[in-house]
Amino acid sequence: DHQMTCATRNTAFAALLFCNLAPACSPAGADATDLHTIDSLITATDAAMLTLNELDRGRYHRADSLYTTWRTTFGTRFQDTLDRRSADLLGNEYLLLRAAHTMDLDHERVMLEVSATAQRLRDLRTDLGQGAIPAEEGRSLVAHEQLGHTRLLNAVHAVIANYRSMQTAWERRDTVEQLLTEASTARTAP
Repeated sequence: DHQMTCATRNTAFAALLFCNLAPACSPAGADATDLHTIDSLITATDAAMLTLNELDRGRYHRADSLYTTWRTTFGTRFQDTLDRRSADLLGNEYLLLRAAHTMDLDHERVMLEVSATAQRLRDLRTDLGQGAIPAEEGRSLVAHEQLGHTRLLNAVHAVIANYRSMQTAWERRDTVEQLLTEASTARTAP
């Protein structure tokens, strides 16, 4: 995952650098500022899609399977008296594993939204570049896309945060299993 993060960061940085250094070439009638803004939004959207595609969505499925396997054991364990550390760990793990399926659906939804946005931005770029949209309407559409892009990037960051939380849940599964097994063993001991 560290390599993925570095690769994503480097790709995004290179894309943004290219976007900022590329000269604003605009056909007659097209607003160079609007074209540059759309180019920047396209670059950022492509970088967001690259990042989302690099995340292993199988992690959600594995976590959901773990939740299905442990659901009953969690319920039994929550009826026991737990020390604070165990209660926090088991409670957090339960909530994260239970949310895995929903996180996967959110990931898919955001990927579809990013893909649709990328296509819409490219279409707008073409229309602006060909002068098919009046300048005032073009500025309005660009401003609208900028606002929507902020919301979209927030959704992408939320997916990444969820993914990291799922990674943490997966990494501590052995500790959680030990806590669940200890309780089960204690109940069955003579």
